[in-house]
Amino acid sequence: MHSEDGQKKTHDIVALAPTFNNERTVIGIVSRALERCGSLVVIDDGSTDGTRALLDAWKKAHPLKTGFDLARRAGYTHALTIDTDGQHDPDLIPDFMRASEANPDSIILGERDIRHPDYPTRSRFGRRLSDLATRLETGTQIEDTQCGFRVYPLRIFETISCCMGRYAFEAEILTRAAWAGAGIRNIPITCIYQPAGERVSHLHPVYDGLLGA
Repeated sequence: MHSEDGQKKTHDIVALAPTFNNERTVIGIVSRALERCGSLVVIDDGSTDGTRALLDAWKKAHPLKTGFDLARRAGYTHALTIDTDGQHDPDLIPDFMRASEANPDSIILGERDIRHPDYPTRSRFGRRLSDLATRLETGTQIEDTQCGFRVYPLRIFETISCCMGRYAFEAEILTRAAWAGAGIRNIPITCIYQPAGERVSHLHPVYDGLLGA
């Protein structure tokens, strides 16, 4: 990507928002993320509810790309990922952008407050197992390996190749990045926890975390 004066940008972030059956929250999240980041890719992972129809209507006003490869080919240097289930607050995107600009070669990883009273017990247990497995695999202390709110320097995919699918990718990329000596930096984030009956999460907190480490 280039700036208005024709100079190639050295730090240009696109937001990536994977979604699966998040019809209740997806449009609000992606609209706010686009407003704050300026560029957005939505990846529909085969939704079977009304998510696809909502996105089809929404994208008439907002051109969408898809995935890390397209982001790289489009000239972006970094990609920010944000979940669309309503837990991640798009208002925090500027914090990630500033952290990434200060540490352009590092993965910027959100860190949720594990002591928050609304943090689901099942997720807390799975996160601790995933963090422990990653530390044993890499010898590196990485906090909140299951948080999907991140910024990736896209050049990292020139040297790191991941094979896991689903949410296991999020743990695998951190493991492989640590093996490759890439920087991984946490920034604290707040999380929006929906009432138990309204939560939409497709992460298996134990299986997906251990599989990727």
